[in-house]
Amino acid sequence: MITLSTAALLAFLLSLSLTPIVRSLALRTGVVDAAGFVHRKIHATDVPRLGGVALVISFCVPITGLLFVDSSVGRLLAEQREFLICLLGGSLIIALLGLYDDLRGADAKLKLLVQVATATAVYLGGFRIEFINFPLLGDSLGVLSFPITLLWIVGITNALNLIDGLDGLAAGMAFFGVVPMIILALADSNLLLGLITLTLVGSLLGFLVYNFHPAKIFMGDTGSMFLGFVLALVTVQTSHKSSVAASLLAPVLALGVPILDTSIAVARRAWRGRPLFSADRNHLHHRLLTAGLGHRNAVLALYAVAAGFATASVAITFHRNVSYALVLVCAAILCGVLMRTVGYLTLTDGVGGTLRVGAERRRQNRQLSLAVDDAITALDQITQVQELANLTGQLLLNEGFSYGCLALSGASTGSLSYVWGDGGSASKRRFVFELRGQDLERKGELVVASTDESEWADDAVNILQAYVTAMVTWLAQHSVEVGSMTDESVLLGNTSK
Repeated sequence: MITLSTAALLAFLLSLSLTPIVRSLALRTGVVDAAGFVHRKIHATDVPRLGGVALVISFCVPITGLLFVDSSVGRLLAEQREFLICLLGGSLIIALLGLYDDLRGADAKLKLLVQVATATAVYLGGFRIEFINFPLLGDSLGVLSFPITLLWIVGITNALNLIDGLDGLAAGMAFFGVVPMIILALADSNLLLGLITLTLVGSLLGFLVYNFHPAKIFMGDTGSMFLGFVLALVTVQTSHKSSVAASLLAPVLALGVPILDTSIAVARRAWRGRPLFSADRNHLHHRLLTAGLGHRNAVLALYAVAAGFATASVAITFHRNVSYALVLVCAAILCGVLMRTVGYLTLTDGVGGTLRVGAERRRQNRQLSLAVDDAITALDQITQVQELANLTGQLLLNEGFSYGCLALSGASTGSLSYVWGDGGSASKRRFVFELRGQDLERKGELVVASTDESEWADDAVNILQAYVTAMVTWLAQHSVEVGSMTDESVLLGNTSK
């Protein structure tokens, strides 16, 4: 136990000391999450987003260091080299994928491909879900072991990534998810899993010093996907190895909040006809902000729910024969209260009306997605800024936006403002795109607005992201600098100047 505690303390100190260094490096190199007041951006200032690097190093160093220490835990690690290679090797591959995404940007297909390939590799290395001891179901999975293991690892990896939307939220969810695994591992005298989980907690606590609201650094995809992958492997191994955790139900409850959030997100996007991996601002934490909770209170509220799920996970593990039904009922009530609070179970138009509204939003979203695809294709055929402005304005006004404004400036074009529609009465759902230099100064933005107060406007802005990204690429390829624009110039402009 002394060795495990020492590893956890070392991980904490490493995370505590490395995070400011990584933050300074990210600021110097311009690897920041740009501020914004629209779309999914919550923060008002640029925040470095490479904190995951500190998490990865502080987790891996104490564990690998024990290989060179003559102790019972060190000898155990040496005996379990295949386990260690799968855990650390797989998690490093996922972390490198996240780092590439943070630095260059990776599309959903590439991320999914790497995640599936890595999950397959660790499955072949022995990380497998072979038994599920759910009530009314059989135990052995047989041929279903591989697809279920794959779904679990990839799903949890992305669940932590998706819920990383508020300061300290993903790190907190990981903390409450791993604490039950620590209890289960130590109760079963599983030193290897105890080492991994305690070391992970040490890394998380050191990082949270800088990541809790107001965050000085974000973990980025490097950290969120790394945490999700490690948690997925830990839960698989805990349920597989530990005699007191023979079912997958305990890990499901331990990670209840991210699993619930991801499940709702996938269902919501499928229902509205949007790509499953597209971003939006309708996650649980966004809904809590909309409901009136402040940033810190929204995070604390989800911490409380996660703590409840963690408690249920421990309870159902040690008292499976007695408390299955009771714990499941309590968990269902907890989910129901949370979903009701954030507005998911409010059917103001009745069931029939809600279904009709959902079908109409699905039709609108599909129509806009097709229009955005056509506009992106059309970008390849234009060479002049005026053509870009015409294409952008046509897309916005034809697809339900009541107002749009684009400001551009360049050595050959001068300063130009393109304005479409009437912005005076529109509810501004502002969407920002940026080209940034080494000085990190914001140099431009596109503003769009809609009079539609429903969630369709949020969906539309999110779908528009693909076109804005393509437009930024077009501007860079054609050496057009984007000029700064203030809120005042947005409201005053109605002609090119």
